[in-house]
Amino acid sequence: MAFHRFAGALAKKAFKVSFANTLLPKLDQRFTRHDVRCAHTQVKKLAPDDHRLIWKLQRLCSICLIIALPIDVMYPCLLFDNLFVLLMALHSFWGVNDTIADYCRPILFGPYFRKAWHAIWYITWTVGFSGLLYLNFMDIGFGRALYKIWRLEPKD
Repeated sequence: MAFHRFAGALAKKAFKVSFANTLLPKLDQRFTRHDVRCAHTQVKKLAPDDHRLIWKLQRLCSICLIIALPIDVMYPCLLFDNLFVLLMALHSFWGVNDTIADYCRPILFGPYFRKAWHAIWYITWTVGFSGLLYLNFMDIGFGRALYKIWRLEPKD
């Protein structure tokens, strides 16, 4: 127990001397000097725009898409069709939404330009997702439709 206190005090002192006085004022304001307690109990406050969870979900969705596509084509059924359509819709929604957020800066285009593009994207995504669900529920399904497209032979 005494070693942990000593290590914590040593880490605090090293942090104050080497890092906090030189680099901390230049860093982003999300983390302050009070956020680092000691070496074994480091506490950081999350910023309101922290996107770690959504980033992990996006990567998980991408991996599941790679697995779900061959399964949907080999075993087309309503469950696999809907799973693939949902994953594809989420993947496209997050990707285009992040692209709009990154490149439609309010500082360059004004405050309403980004909101307008987001509104257009939400409408486009809703129509596309609804069309894919319609294909799954009222027609042959996404897996069978993809199989039919790949199976087309050119006319001579």
